[in-house]
Amino acid sequence: TKCTQTRPPGCLIYTQKDVNIFEVCGWKTKTYCEDLCLLATLFIESKVEIKNVHRFRFYVLTVCHNDNQYEFAGFFF
Repeated sequence: TKCTQTRPPGCLIYTQKDVNIFEVCGWKTKTYCEDLCLLATLFIESKVEIKNVHRFRFYVLTVCHNDNQYEFAGFFF
């Protein structure tokens, strides 16, 4: 199946031209934030909290190519 989600969950807190940052609360969207942490383990195995995401706010960086399509570029928490 094709993913129908066109943007990250959470609030858009910054935008400039085609760059956007979304604030995503770990306690509101636990599965999404756990998936971000699993992605991070591909790069840094020992520094990632996977099961305690409810304690963090995640900031997701995206690049917008069209009006409704946000491409994931990175994140931090």
